[in-house]
This record gives sequence, C-alpha cells and structure tokens, in this order.
Amino acid sequence: RLQGACEALELDLAHLSLGIHASGAVYKAQLLGYLIVRDLSGARFLWKRLPEAVRTADAELGAVWAVGKHMWKGERGEALGALGAADGSRWSDLTAPLARLLHTALTEHTLLLIANSYTSIHVAEASRMLAISADAMGALALQRGWTVEPAAGGSSAVLLPKPAPRDACAHDLRVGQLTQLTKLVAQLE
Repeated sequence: RLQGACEALELDLAHLSLGIHASGAVYKAQLLGYLIVRDLSGARFLWKRLPEAVRTADAELGAVWAVGKHMWKGERGEALGALGAADGSRWSDLTAPLARLLHTALTEHTLLLIANSYTSIHVAEASRMLAISADAMGALALQRGWTVEPAAGGSSAVLLPKPAPRDACAHDLRVGQLTQLTKLVAQLE
C-alpha cells in the first residue's frame, strides 16, 4: 500500500512544483517501501529516475540508497550496518519507522536464509552477516531454538541452525505473476 501511494504521489510530483524537501520525503518513503518488500529492481529504477537535484540535496535519501546498493549486491551485513541500530535512531522522524521495519525484515530474511542454507556455521560468520556482535548472535540463536556448540581449539563457537518450517520458505507470488502464469498456461493449451 505504501508503494502504491508513493507511486501515485511520484506521478503527481511530476506535475507540481513542490520544493526538493517535500519531494525528497516522498522518495525516501517510496525507496524504503521498495527495500522493505525486497523489490530491488523497483528501488534501483526509482533511484535512476530521480531528478539529480533531489538525489544530491538530501543526504538521508543517499543513505537510504546506500542500504539499497548493499542489498542489490547481496551484502546483507553491510546493509544492516548502513541502516544502523534497530531503533532507527540515526534516521529522521519520517524515515525512522520505515528504517526499523526494513531492519526487522532484513534481519528476519537473513536468519531464514542462514537456517535454510547451513547445517552449521561459525558464530563469527553469522554475526558478520547480521552486523551484530558474537554475543548478540549467540543470544539470538538461542532465542530461535538453535544449538550453540562451544569453541574448540581457539576457533569461534558453532551454531547449528534449526531449519525454518516449510511455509516460511514459500516464495511470494504476486497477483501479476499469477496472472502472467495463467496467460502462459492458456497459450500453451
């Protein structure tokens, strides 16, 4: 819903002569909305079509895009690091709630990927993926029901993730994708 509202505002902004500050606020919300739902292509194309004056005038918009670039490259730990603390304290009042949502969504997605990709992983590696301390990673792993095996021979402790339930791994199918699939099947018949 956020994306749709921001897209409509973006179209309206093209016909209005609002200040850069007002349009930058809409673009920040729209960009964060794309990142929250992991629509990285939408975020990238939004950034490309933004007026240069808006991109350069708003440092916070550039900071949001820095998070998006890390996500585009698959650098989840760097994206979480660029987001900062989970409380959103480094962001303005407008973007802080969306930054918190993005932090939560990205953390949960990364934990899901770890749980479904690894049978064992060093605490140091998992903590790097989430941009948190090893102690915080150990506590988070225990909260999720994962096993933490103590360090042996000078190496870091090892996590034994508990795989996520099957329904948590299901891919999101959007209405557009289902419509496209239906048309394809109809053409094949």
